Amino acid sequence: MKGRYLILLGVFTFSVVFLFQFPAATALALLNIDPDQVQNVRGTVWRGSADRILISPEEQLDDVSWSFKPALLIQAKAGAGLDFTYRGGHGYVVAAYSVFGKAALSSGRYSTSAQALEPLLPLPIAEFRGEITLQLEELSMKGQQFHKAEGTLVWNEARLIRPAPALLGQVTLDVLPQGDNHLISLKNTGGELRLSGDITLEENKRYNATIILKPERNASSELVNSLRALGRRQSDGSYRIRQQGNLAEIL
Repeated sequence: MKGRYLILLGVFTFSVVFLFQFPAATALALLNIDPDQVQNVRGTVWRGSADRILISPEEQLDDVSWSFKPALLIQAKAGAGLDFTYRGGHGYVVAAYSVFGKAALSSGRYSTSAQALEPLLPLPIAEFRGEITLQLEELSMKGQQFHKAEGTLVWNEARLIRPAPALLGQVTLDVLPQGDNHLISLKNTGGELRLSGDITLEENKRYNATIILKPERNASSELVNSLRALGRRQSDGSYRIRQQGNLAEIL
């Protein structure tokens, strides 16, 4: 029994030393990863950095550094904590890959300006101001598709510039898994327009949204007039938006 523990200790020690010493650039070459996808790699598999990682033809992470997470080995996973810059904002996330072939992100945080994320909209239909903060609990993949997501997005000093100027205060989006579906809850505090509602997102990317908009007493006349275009005003002064569709037709 003692000999078995000594063998395991030896294997673990060798693995740690190997990760400390093995060049990250060599590891990428052995994995047949295009060097243009991960640019100017420095350091080792255990701890290193890269100037840029391309995540799609149009999107990239800059100033990336990583640190191996040995505690994940107990869960039959290999992973690392990643620091990065994306669209002018700083982020951190733990990326892991299990022996069962499942990839996941967890313990993530990211912040940037709302204006920096405008190009991600499918159409240039709005203009925003304020600061966005994302707290990611978990994001797992099933094949090439997102499988499970949980986290919170907070939009501080939220301001809509167009199509109608509006001060929104602090806007919060909570994303929670519900079986194979997800529930996205929307709410805000402060501002001249009260927001609330839920969006159900199914596994096949179909969504069902109910959003309630209610102007406060300090709402501008321009904002109130733009809300009237949404439909009939409810008895409590709010406007209700119901919409169904498929994200695949939007994104």
